[in-house]
Amino acid sequence: MDTQLLRTSTGRSILQQSGGVFQAGHGSTVQINGGQFVQHNQTQVPHNCHEADDGLKHLQAHVATTAFDSGQHVDAPKCHPNTRQAVLDEIMNWIILAVARVQWVLWLNGAAGAGKSAIGRSIVELCLQRNIPIARFFFYRTDSTRNNVKPLVATLVHQLLQSIPDLTPIIIPRIQLDSLIFTKSLETQLNYLIFDPLRELKRQSKFLRTLVLFFDGVDECDDHTDQYGGPIMEVFRVNSKLRVKVFNAMKCPPNEL
Repeated sequence: MDTQLLRTSTGRSILQQSGGVFQAGHGSTVQINGGQFVQHNQTQVPHNCHEADDGLKHLQAHVATTAFDSGQHVDAPKCHPNTRQAVLDEIMNWIILAVARVQWVLWLNGAAGAGKSAIGRSIVELCLQRNIPIARFFFYRTDSTRNNVKPLVATLVHQLLQSIPDLTPIIIPRIQLDSLIFTKSLETQLNYLIFDPLRELKRQSKFLRTLVLFFDGVDECDDHTDQYGGPIMEVFRVNSKLRVKVFNAMKCPPNEL
């Protein structure tokens, strides 16, 4: 498999490569009794944003756990040891090294089955091993909990609170002040719950490291064209001084978003 890192005129890095069940729904079990199939669906108490008075519980109600910590067999494993090492080294160097400000985003493009998700999971593991804060979201078309962008920001924030505890006293009160924040646009959520808190933490000199946001399979979600295209990437661009790096893995090149 050939892999190539390209840099666009705008400073974006694009990593391109060539080569290349049925699943029961979540919250359900299937029993076979006397030749009959009986399916039992587990019911969940609906979450009402208007009645939310606990910021942390309100956040957790909007998190898609399988988007960052999935044990499902449909999810790609990490790269096997000593494979794709050049690609992994290239990406980790981009994350770690002090490079020009314009190089704040990297795109990994390739056909379905080419190994993009495996590379992404390996990068996540390497970042965690090196204590580099990373929040990720693995989209999956047939999983209703992660085939759309609605839980994206809440899921990222949940992970950031785990890796950067100093954000907790900043973000949780914000959620309590605006209980409808998770119904607002992605741009508003990103600024209100991620970039503004990071900016405040930086003013307090409590966080000066690089933060990585990794998105896998954005082009698999139904509403990516309207909600993840130019406006969202512009939010990331204007906040690049906060040392936030965005790593995208998807089938289509960025100009097709």
